[in-house]
Amino acid sequence: MTNSESKYYRNIDNVLSCVICGFKQGGTTFFSQLLSAHPMINGRFEIGILSAKKPQEIINIDQRILENIKRHWKVSDDVLVKMSNQDSFYEAYKILLNNSDIVEKNSLIYDKFPDYILNLETICENSDIPIFVIVRDPAALYWSRKWRVIKRHGESRVDDIINPERFVKNYNNTCDIIFNSKKYYDEKIHIYVLEDVVDDLEYNRKKIFDKLNLEIPTDKFGNANVSNEKVRDGVDVSVKTEYKNKLNINDINYIYMNTRYNSSKINEYKS
Repeated sequence: MTNSESKYYRNIDNVLSCVICGFKQGGTTFFSQLLSAHPMINGRFEIGILSAKKPQEIINIDQRILENIKRHWKVSDDVLVKMSNQDSFYEAYKILLNNSDIVEKNSLIYDKFPDYILNLETICENSDIPIFVIVRDPAALYWSRKWRVIKRHGESRVDDIINPERFVKNYNNTCDIIFNSKKYYDEKIHIYVLEDVVDDLEYNRKKIFDKLNLEIPTDKFGNANVSNEKVRDGVDVSVKTEYKNKLNINDINYIYMNTRYNSSKINEYKS
């Protein structure tokens, strides 16, 4: 690694098992819980500190990210300041681990943060940690986002916040970022389709842990309820078809027509 930022990433694979990113509402939380079920891996929602260019800028990243770290890892503002005073991200993650009482101090963790999709190349260029990119059927993804808008803002705000045209543009732009990074860092980036994982959980779970050089526990998966029928609260086999009963058929056809090229490339590149 010759990039000037590589010094900030030194030894990061000694604490970070992988990075999880992808489309928002695309299944990253489900995927991260699947990893958390392994006894050697710990994680709590999101971290997101690699969105900073260097550790010293952690304290200046989006306030919502910092609040998530405090809430889900049960740490204080002082811990965030200590993380920002480190010379490497490895040391920053260790500060987080050592000051959080909810995970084992010497365990591996993952960093799940959907927006890491925007700096895939930086992470790939400066580290060898595996990156799992979680994608989803575009119409199902659109419904997931639309439903979230409805829950948060009500039906009256839907058209102001999300529509098929705006969604398709965002979807295709994000796919371009994924494919451009995959072209240069094929061995580091692993693309998984949520519907595929849910459809054959055992097969995909084995592939995922194989990539992390971890054996699959045969007795239990920690506290996670992992089964083909109900893999996570709110995530089951219905993710593959629910949108068909919720969306206008014209919207579905428009989305598929205008994302079919990138959807075919996802099938080509997926793990």
